[in-house]
Amino acid sequence: MAERMSKRSAGSIRLRGKTLYVRYRHGGKLIEERVLRRDDESMKAYRLRAKVELAEKLDGLRTGIRVVSTRRTIAELKDDYLMAIAPDVKPRTLESRERHLHLYVIPVLGHLRVSDLASTHVRDFQRVLLDKLAVSTSRVVMGELRDMLKHAMDSPASREFWGISFDPWPQRRLKWPAAHERPAPCTYKPYSTEEMRQYLAATPDHLRASVLCIVILMLRDGEFRGMRWMDLDEKRGVYHVQQQQCRSHGFTTTKTRASNAEVPVPRVLLDALRDQRRLVAQMRLKAGSRWQDHGLIFPSLVGTALACYRMSQEFNRAIAKAAGVRYVSQHTLRKTGATILETELHAPREAVRAALRHQGRSVTDEYVRYDVETLRPYFEKLAATVTHDLPTACPQTGTILAASG
Repeated sequence: MAERMSKRSAGSIRLRGKTLYVRYRHGGKLIEERVLRRDDESMKAYRLRAKVELAEKLDGLRTGIRVVSTRRTIAELKDDYLMAIAPDVKPRTLESRERHLHLYVIPVLGHLRVSDLASTHVRDFQRVLLDKLAVSTSRVVMGELRDMLKHAMDSPASREFWGISFDPWPQRRLKWPAAHERPAPCTYKPYSTEEMRQYLAATPDHLRASVLCIVILMLRDGEFRGMRWMDLDEKRGVYHVQQQQCRSHGFTTTKTRASNAEVPVPRVLLDALRDQRRLVAQMRLKAGSRWQDHGLIFPSLVGTALACYRMSQEFNRAIAKAAGVRYVSQHTLRKTGATILETELHAPREAVRAALRHQGRSVTDEYVRYDVETLRPYFEKLAATVTHDLPTACPQTGTILAASG
């Protein structure tokens, strides 16, 4: 529903649901702004106030007042958006959105001014996502980009601050390929023993202890980033997992009650951790007064916790490329340790569940994956058992053929 103003004003008022929007053109661009309805305000008074606001906008344009484009970029909008939604979303949701925006949106669109963003940029960005991500993940990232753009257009003050005068989101629906046309990337399939050895052989010395902790101790990402020296008992060769680190709410307790447990630390890992202790001491001397001591085993250059994407997205990709193996996520490295433990070393399922510190058995079933060649000997034994001592020719073959004829 649209209510036209005079021809000279070239503006209109639209009603969508129970909200009024004023629309006008400026500089060849269509500008649409929402007029917030006051409490206990009748529709008649609401519409009259919208007409007054539209007239003030048009008078301002005629006198030289307009929406001023700024130099603020998409990267700056990302930081402002995350800060704005932080009080209203769960910490894990905030961490996921920050990771997606940092990994996928900012590298492609982060350098653009918000005022210069157009529909063509959004469509091109969708094609970039589909070239390297699954359709489902691309949909999620595009939805988060749209929420961020809505944040920049939420009010007239916000529009003026970011210099955005029209909605850059494509008015036509974005086309998505069918799910079967592009399957999900194979980052969830654990490494084989040979692939894991190649991966470790290509791991730099300063990252060797990190990778061994993830694979051998089978730690989650937050548990790895929250590892502390005070929880490591070198005499007993035991590490007590009792905290994790989340980007949005810092150091907290473990995921479940079963996650809080002691895990044995092999001798080769203890030697690697001693080297890591010397490396941390060197980092501390180099940082000087900028060092923030949290007692972490794997800190950043200034002593704080590593970023949630640092190990999984940056270090893992570089190591996998150097090793000549496919890239897998950090969580898949945890699954790799569990899979090798059961399929290669023949550990019982209960021991694997205890190593993963799972509260329920059904969760462990999703972690351990059997390769087809691992299953082949069992299929051969099954075939040999059911075909043992069978005659080379069936005596009833002629009878069956005659009956069927």
